[in-house]
Amino acid sequence: MPPRRVAWIVPLAGFAATWLLAVGFSLSNADVRSQAETVGLAVLWLWPVLGLLLLRRCRFATPALVVNTVLLALVAGATATALTARGARSASAVRAPTVIERPAGTPKPVWLDADPACGWKDTSDVDDCWALALAARAPELQLVGVSTVFGNPGPSPVERAELARTLLRAAGQDVPVVPGSDAPADGRWRPTPASKAMAEALMRTRLTIVAQGPATNVATLLLCHPEVVRRIDRIVFVGGKSPGRLFHPGRHWWFHFSDFNVSHDVASVQAILDAGVPVTLVPFDLAITLTIGARDLEQLRRGDALAAWLAERSEGWLEFWQGQLMDSDGFSPFDALAVGQTAWPGLFTCRPARARIGFSVFLAPFDLGRDLEVTERGTGTPVRYCDGVQPPFKPLMLQRLRRAP
Repeated sequence: MPPRRVAWIVPLAGFAATWLLAVGFSLSNADVRSQAETVGLAVLWLWPVLGLLLLRRCRFATPALVVNTVLLALVAGATATALTARGARSASAVRAPTVIERPAGTPKPVWLDADPACGWKDTSDVDDCWALALAARAPELQLVGVSTVFGNPGPSPVERAELARTLLRAAGQDVPVVPGSDAPADGRWRPTPASKAMAEALMRTRLTIVAQGPATNVATLLLCHPEVVRRIDRIVFVGGKSPGRLFHPGRHWWFHFSDFNVSHDVASVQAILDAGVPVTLVPFDLAITLTIGARDLEQLRRGDALAAWLAERSEGWLEFWQGQLMDSDGFSPFDALAVGQTAWPGLFTCRPARARIGFSVFLAPFDLGRDLEVTERGTGTPVRYCDGVQPPFKPLMLQRLRRAP
């Protein structure tokens, strides 16, 4: 084959092979973003350079030279983008703020930001309602208010708020429930009823904010009401993962969950990391170590009206996990662990770490590769990452949910 033709084919084939490789990584079970970025950049540099070397054997290959030069420029731009993103994450890292602890025995004021579905359908998650009920019944907490956000499929924003009100009335709690964002942030960050309600509550008292769904409402609060940011004791967020770690809820290694709350609104998670507020991460990876099965629901049925309602709403979700969701022993009450960590931090093992939004120039076009990465070393915002829960937590949670203390 003439060298001039090879000089055309080599870089174009290299680009095609690289993108096919990225598609394969994206569709596979492996979380190999960092490896894909490293290998992909190496391949993208290799093929155009190889094409330029072949051009030395051609006397008239100006079009191929132009193509290779353009490809090299694109590769250089992709490399610069990746390095700039990493540098920006490093520059945005802040010194770990001090968490203000309240005196022992004093209920901790909390605001819950949730995406409740409460068993709206058999495949609708119930963990937000477990968390709401636990917050309403834990004497260690003072539930100041609730805001709702998009996330779990099913109910509309108004219906989400009504679900929360129904549950709280059954728990004997008369706290405001405010509908919030029904879509990810669009970059304009306008105040919403939810952000205004949280800001007003913070003007009255310091709060811990438990963010159980996409972080849109909380980020809107931070960016539109900066005057109250320093009155936030800390943000407890359900999200984060170690690089290369996947969430396997069942027994099958190839089935996994994404970092749901992060992927639904990445920009809002970044806003939380940049705000300088103490952040505690309660990840899915922790929650899947604790499951709720049929015996646990039977315990709830023997409780009061709220406990029985919660058990009834959880039946379809349990069947979904045990049947369609790869033969699991039970479902994981993800968001309830975030409330539990807020109420009983001594039952959780949480370590200092650094968190950053991962980025890959190869997986981003496929709307993948945007996770909240947590490592003990490297760049990122200082956070506390919870990776252990003690056995007494589950019976204590069930005891609180069965009846008011």
